[in-house]
Amino acid sequence: MNLNSNTDGSVKICCAQNENMHLKKDDDTTFNLYEDDISEVWNSKHIQSIRKRLLNGEQIQECNVCWNVENAEKDYGGHDAPKSTRLDSIQSYMEDDGIFSWLRESIEKNMQSTLEDGWVDETLKSFELRLGNHCNLKCNMCWGYSSSRINSERLHLLQSKDKDIPSWLFDMWYPSEYDISKIN
Repeated sequence: MNLNSNTDGSVKICCAQNENMHLKKDDDTTFNLYEDDISEVWNSKHIQSIRKRLLNGEQIQECNVCWNVENAEKDYGGHDAPKSTRLDSIQSYMEDDGIFSWLRESIEKNMQSTLEDGWVDETLKSFELRLGNHCNLKCNMCWGYSSSRINSERLHLLQSKDKDIPSWLFDMWYPSEYDISKIN
């Protein structure tokens, strides 16, 4: 039902993924929205496999961020535990007063009409489209792929070898961010 694009054109199933587990073609190369048709991505073998595994109740690696939150809730009694993006989204879509409850019928139809091989005839309903990283904001929670100002600041810090910046912070930034300045 949903796809998420990165500013470089790669595609994931969800923005909550903290790892770049991009959707792959049959030849194991990454789909790129600047080159590939969205309909190829939507019913690719990779996403068909994801659908089948989710419908079988598997805790798939692509969704590990949400599964980790949900498993922590179970392990620690759930008090003061944050709600996973997955559960929050399900509530938004499926409850009568959910913000996206108007999509419930489409989701149910998708689940019921998903073929055994994971193919679905329903069209994509939600697409998080990121066309580039040119941004005049510099929000703390952002990263260089989504904000050219964040990227400029990081490049400056990396080039100046600022001694006040801990080494773990440099290691935490994605190495490929070092080479970008403005995407699109």
